[in-house]
Amino acid sequence: MRRLRCVTRGLLACALAWPVAATCATKGDEIALTGQPRSWDVQGVPFEADGFQGARWGMTMDEVKAAIATAWPDALATAKVQVDDAARTTALAVTVPTLAPGPGPAQVSYVFGAASHRLVAVHQTWTLPGNPDAVQRAALLRAATTLASDLVGYQWPDFATTRGRVTAPGELILFAGRDFHGGGVEIRVGGVALDVELPGAVRKQEHRAAPAGPAHLRKSLVADIDHPDIYTIPPGAF
Repeated sequence: MRRLRCVTRGLLACALAWPVAATCATKGDEIALTGQPRSWDVQGVPFEADGFQGARWGMTMDEVKAAIATAWPDALATAKVQVDDAARTTALAVTVPTLAPGPGPAQVSYVFGAASHRLVAVHQTWTLPGNPDAVQRAALLRAATTLASDLVGYQWPDFATTRGRVTAPGELILFAGRDFHGGGVEIRVGGVALDVELPGAVRKQEHRAAPAGPAHLRKSLVADIDHPDIYTIPPGAF
């Protein structure tokens, strides 16, 4: 496996992982090098989003519970079922005491489709509540960089990834990609300081302090970006 060292410059392409709205980066988007990995291993194989820790796309909730029990025997005691009334999806969320590379406990949410009732997405979320200090926020950002570095070395379809997109004050998509089978992954961090490149003929950099309040890191994996198993209003319903 060959070690590649580089410094990333700007957005590479576009593709956001559902349930984030699929939008492409434009020349007017603000970008940031904040948290971008400077080196990574070249995997030499395509990335494939196929599930998480033994839970695979298409599994029933009972099958996912069995996978959770194998990965984290005590996690099922924290399980909560959450229903999205708009999308008509159901999520099974568990709390994991430690989940690398994030600091502290993480919530893992397994989403089951509206029609199939089978696993279609997994979200891993690390949250720093209250108003964490700069050291804590930096640790969260380092974890986000580690997650991104695990992804950039894979093979991706042309124009199927985006990096460094600023989506809100203190919020950044470090990496999002669509694999060759239509699955997706996204690394998103919020509540951190950003060094932003402002759009324009000559790009200028601006440092922005982290906003007050909690910080979070989320890794999302989805089975099918273009055809998410969520409820949509039938044509002619109104």
